[in-house]
Amino acid sequence: MYLLIVLTTNVDAQDLETDSLKKRYIPSNIRLQYAGNIGMFSIGPSWSFFKKRIDFEYSMGFVPKFDAEQTIYITAIKGIYIPKLDFRVRKVIIKPLSVGLTFSYTFGNRFNKYQDTDQYPKGYYWWGTSRRYALLYRADIYAKINEKKIKGLSFYLEASIWDLGFYNYAHSSNYSQLSLWDVTTLGIGTKIYF
Repeated sequence: MYLLIVLTTNVDAQDLETDSLKKRYIPSNIRLQYAGNIGMFSIGPSWSFFKKRIDFEYSMGFVPKFDAEQTIYITAIKGIYIPKLDFRVRKVIIKPLSVGLTFSYTFGNRFNKYQDTDQYPKGYYWWGTSRRYALLYRADIYAKINEKKIKGLSFYLEASIWDLGFYNYAHSSNYSQLSLWDVTTLGIGTKIYF
């Protein structure tokens, strides 16, 4: 009898660990974003860690053919830190300050053409044309929803400065011709929490 109780307890403890492990891999929300240098539209899941103060986001975005020479597909990952500076008004939470890093990759062979030394001198385009890095700032408004499958909904505004834009701003005398606003990219989006 004692052995049966111990085995049952061990199974329950193992089940709890498995549930906890599953929760880590299940996204906490899904996002839809407009603009922001990861496509005209992008969509992807997010995971929250450390008491919802660190978010990891993955996105797939695209720029439609009517806005580009051909359809462009972009993927991005973001790491975002959300400090505990929340303002609460009833069921609405305002998160005015989140900061993070972004890495994006644009698919397609046409981005390698700038490395063609027959057309351009070696080193003319020294940066990778398909990879971009950015610093970002985000402000969120989150509303709790009392539904079984949807816990909440948020809207956000995101401003980012990408590596090449910052280089153009800071390089030689460009800072006198460009402002940081000129090299800032804006995006807006929504998140559905479950």
